[in-house]
Amino acid sequence: MRKIVFWGAGKTAKYILEFWKLHDVYPDFFCDNDRELWGKEIDGIRILCFEELYMLGDITVYITCRFFDEVMEQLVQQGISAKQIVRAESIRAPEMLYRISE
Repeated sequence: MRKIVFWGAGKTAKYILEFWKLHDVYPDFFCDNDRELWGKEIDGIRILCFEELYMLGDITVYITCRFFDEVMEQLVQQGISAKQIVRAESIRAPEMLYRISE
């Protein structure tokens, strides 16, 4: 089964999580480049290091931070298809929910 991952564990991610919770939808994991966050949780959802993300297999990554271009490049360099990556911003909320339902 496809896993849903929020890349970024800051304010934007928490804001988007609150929106998703209104629709009873949750990511499976968070991921962040900040080592100090690895293994911690947000609302009971574990924050992974990037190596763990790459081992998940079938994933959709919602980039929930302001460093979209940098994160996108990092993910693509590690073999994650651009089709598996979504720019997660509040103005794109309907698109995010559509992608989940696919």
